[in-house]
Amino acid sequence: MPDDLFISAQRFIKDLVNAWNPEDPFGKLLREAGSDSTLLSRLLESPAEAMADAGVELPDGATVDFKQLSNSDITTVLPEAGKSVSMSSEFIVNPLKKLIAQAQGDSSLREQLLTSPGEALKQAGLEIAGDANVAFIENTAGNYTIVLPAPESAERNEKMNSLKLGIVANTSQEITIDWVRPDYMTVNGTVDSETASILRVELDKADFDVDLNLGGIKFFSSQGIGMLVRTEKRLGAIGCRLRLLNVPEVLMNVLKIFRLLAVLEIENRSDDDLIQAYQF
Repeated sequence: MPDDLFISAQRFIKDLVNAWNPEDPFGKLLREAGSDSTLLSRLLESPAEAMADAGVELPDGATVDFKQLSNSDITTVLPEAGKSVSMSSEFIVNPLKKLIAQAQGDSSLREQLLTSPGEALKQAGLEIAGDANVAFIENTAGNYTIVLPAPESAERNEKMNSLKLGIVANTSQEITIDWVRPDYMTVNGTVDSETASILRVELDKADFDVDLNLGGIKFFSSQGIGMLVRTEKRLGAIGCRLRLLNVPEVLMNVLKIFRLLAVLEIENRSDDDLIQAYQF
């Protein structure tokens, strides 16, 4: 079944925004624009002025323009030509992200995306809904374009904002669960038959995309793996997804044994050189 281009673009753009250091003036500006419509309008209309007011210092001679994703206008930015990136073919990954990574090493594909992207998108399993305008543009040395995510629906915003952030209080000292953002959770410690149920209660609160950072896991039981698969199926049924980040080797080996690498979306964010290729 083809993936929806808009959804894939929205997810990738969120990754790009979240990759900027939130303590850096530029990273802070990008995050604030997600909840401040006045700031968003300023970035779209007068980016240099808005960035200057926020204390953003660009490299000498650099310019940054902003666009916003929408269902009717899907603009995707390619990193500067010549920046090599790699991507594992072992895992399920965002198909748009995979296509962009391929284009970084294939000048013919890159040119096709820039001039006539329809066939390349189709071959990548990406479906364009309706009559949306689709365009690829490229960053060049000193000239950058940042595409900001489309706004979430009021209903989804309400649900995400109602989630209590921070470390979850629980009855076990074997696991620490932290809702860092409404769409991002870290888990440290041991996931066994007891703590898997604690983690399930937290994941059941989400009916939106969730990134689950498992970099601090020491042990992950079969009950925990079953819970991950059930959560992915539940979210997938409503058009959302569970993504596992920084999966430790001890868990990765088990996922391979159970042949779940083709079921669960997995990324190692620390090795994500495609994301890094967009930063300046």
